[in-house]
Parts: sequence; C-alpha cells; structure tokens
Amino acid sequence: MQAAAEDVAKRINDRDPTLPPAALEKTDNTIVTTNTNKTPQANYDVAVFKNNNYRNWEWSAGYGQHGGDRYIPVELQRNFSKNAAISYEHHFGGNSSGWEVKYTRKTDKLFIIF
Repeated sequence: MQAAAEDVAKRINDRDPTLPPAALEKTDNTIVTTNTNKTPQANYDVAVFKNNNYRNWEWSAGYGQHGGDRYIPVELQRNFSKNAAISYEHHFGGNSSGWEVKYTRKTDKLFIIF
C-alpha cells in the first residue's frame, strides 16, 4: 500500500491526465496516504486529501484616532484566493463617519519607489 501511495503522489506531481480532476486541483496542501480504515463507500488502498488554508471571509474591529476625533473601525474582507482580497471598512463615531474600500494583493517582494 505504501508503494501505491507513493505512485499516486508522483502521478499528482506529474499532472497525470488519467487521474480525476479533483486529484489534480491546485490547493495549498495535498496529502497522499495509505487508507487503513476502509469502508464500503471508500474501498481504496490510497487516500488523497486536499486542503486550502485560507478563509473566504474575515472581519475586524479596532480603535482609531485622527487628530482629536476618535472612532471605531469595523472591516469586512472577502478573500478570493490566498493572494487576493477586497475589503470594506466603516468608521463609527467621532464628528463624522467615514469609510474605505481596499483591494489587497499579497506579494513575495516589497517594492519601494522613491
């Protein structure tokens, strides 16, 4: 069974088109292991687990101050992938309410333009 698990892992890494599309789906983490707890519904020697480690929605709240004006920012963020998101933030309190919309993109490098 261990040799079968290693063979399936190699086929996934090689993008073997004979595998089901779900096995080739791009995810954050793929685990291929032997299936020692077989059931009639899953009577296979090898199990493949696909994991995504990002959350689709996030929210936050905090405290803000601009000059002498204090407010509470509340933000809702929708993650489209682990690298891209859009968020809406609303400022409650103070002399006037405010808001902002942001597009967030993660990157491996920080670029500074002078």
